[in-house]
Amino acid sequence: TGDQPTTAAAIARDIGIITSVGKTEDDVVIQKLISEPGKSLADFKTDRERVLNALKSEEKDAITAMAVEGSRISKWNPTAMDSNWTRALSYCWKEGLVFARTSPTQKLRI
Repeated sequence: TGDQPTTAAAIARDIGIITSVGKTEDDVVIQKLISEPGKSLADFKTDRERVLNALKSEEKDAITAMAVEGSRISKWNPTAMDSNWTRALSYCWKEGLVFARTSPTQKLRI
């Protein structure tokens, strides 16, 4: 889609690409962030990486779907099945995978 990853994941849920129980990294980060005192959804952009890096293993295990932004794809090896592709494609057999804000070149890589 041309949407932000969070929006793309919501649309993917609405049409069944991501199951209704599938949780993306952003879903888990938002849930964790808004549970912190004084934090809200408005803090998502600035605190996303901090919260993501601080997730415990059981919180990471709650991530069962993936929304990949095109800018991330452009950093992945386009000629080999590197760990990024392997990880992303593994979500096809879990709760779902959607790509967001992708360019025509990135779509060819997909």
